Amino acid sequence: MTERVFENHFSDRDGSSDVVLPDGEFTNKLERERRVLELAGVLEKDLVKHTNWNDVSVYTGTTGVN
Repeated sequence: MTERVFENHFSDRDGSSDVVLPDGEFTNKLERERRVLELAGVLEKDLVKHTNWNDVSVYTGTTGVN
């Protein structure tokens, strides 16, 4: 290993991955992130589907939504 300017208190990466557990299931962190992205997609789809683009009032409209 090369010399470092600052001392590294962490061990070198061993190449293993925390994405898939030995039984083939996703880790909880990855599953939560996937679920958040899925819900964001539903929200975006519903925004386009249920938005009245003619209502531009500050209180109920689409001001600032793009």
